Amino acid sequence: MGGEEQDDDPERRRRAPRASVVLQLQYRSASHLLVSYCTNLSRGGLFVPTSEPLSPGARLTVTLQVPGTDELLEAQAEVRWVRQFDALEGPAGMGLAFDEIDDVLGDRIDDLVAQYTPLSIAVVGEHAPTLDHVQSLVRTLVSCETRDYTLAEAVRELATLRGADLVIVDVGNDVDGCLGLLRALASGPRPTPRMALCDARNDVRARVIGVARVVGLPIDPVEARDAVLESVAQVDAQRFHIGG
Repeated sequence: MGGEEQDDDPERRRRAPRASVVLQLQYRSASHLLVSYCTNLSRGGLFVPTSEPLSPGARLTVTLQVPGTDELLEAQAEVRWVRQFDALEGPAGMGLAFDEIDDVLGDRIDDLVAQYTPLSIAVVGEHAPTLDHVQSLVRTLVSCETRDYTLAEAVRELATLRGADLVIVDVGNDVDGCLGLLRALASGPRPTPRMALCDARNDVRARVIGVARVVGLPIDPVEARDAVLESVAQVDAQRFHIGG
């Protein structure tokens, strides 16, 4: 069948349109059973950001849920390439190619790719280098448009921030102001996904952790990556009605 021929053609698989949708997945090989996230999905394969990629040629079984369906996709895959370290091109991880997938699910993936639009991510804070670093990090992980705000600007443009797919707040000296913003974003029928960058002050972290996913300062790239991917996976699940 035509779909199978396309899946079995490596050249076509490399040219297959991709979407930066983030999905939770499980993958297992002879010595690994891990739950992670994938990005850059196409009917030909996907990318798994990880600081411990398997070796090229490794065989594994991937289980994930394709947005818009209630079915779990289980596919055999092969590691085609790896990136050992975070780089301008993207985070450390491994590119997987599917052996073959069901034509119906393959077509659903194609539909998803066609309708995918970049995320809108806002970064709030007073320390410009931190905001620049965070924006660079999230852009290596997902297809997104980012914008930075001071706390005062964010408060004035609260309605705009409510429409963002993710808001990341650098909690600086104005802890009460940042908490007020995070609580406002958490309120309403559709709370805005939130992350907070927070230093080691235990009293501050204890206050913030109730209203946002907390990432420590200075930023640990692996912790930040996991927090962003988990947040975006939840956003994409809602956007594409995963499981519903």
